[in-house]
Amino acid sequence: MQSRNPVNIPIIDVSKWQGQIDWLAVAASGIKGAVVKSSEGVGYIDPLFRRNAVGVPAAGMKVGFYHYCRPETPNTAKAEAEHFLETVTGLPAELPYVLDVEGDAAKLGASKLTDWCCEWLETVEKRSGHPVMVYTGGSFARSFLASKLARWPLWIA
Repeated sequence: MQSRNPVNIPIIDVSKWQGQIDWLAVAASGIKGAVVKSSEGVGYIDPLFRRNAVGVPAAGMKVGFYHYCRPETPNTAKAEAEHFLETVTGLPAELPYVLDVEGDAAKLGASKLTDWCCEWLETVEKRSGHPVMVYTGGSFARSFLASKLARWPLWIA
């Protein structure tokens, strides 16, 4: 895992759970960017995705998008990657595309989950040409994500 570094920019992640966001106030607080939840699984799109995707850059901050994965379901990594790409295509993003892996994903075990994540990341990276990264908690990463994922940056919640 990478450690905190003073050159890292302060960013936040947001989804429908934050409700209506005053993006100008967020920017004024010193936050430099936001990674917006776009999708989950193979059919869900965050209901505030488009509003946030437009609001972040309008306030002068960098924007990126994340996908909350559901590998504990029968969904394949490729199907979830395609859903994510369909959701974000055409929207500018300065920050990497992010795979959010946590919770019930642990049911796969470290080896299968790591392979699933690698397939999602490789698919999105190849199809979009955009950088990708993993987002999770430190304990989850240590317990369920293997070193095979080390070639991609890790954002610790």
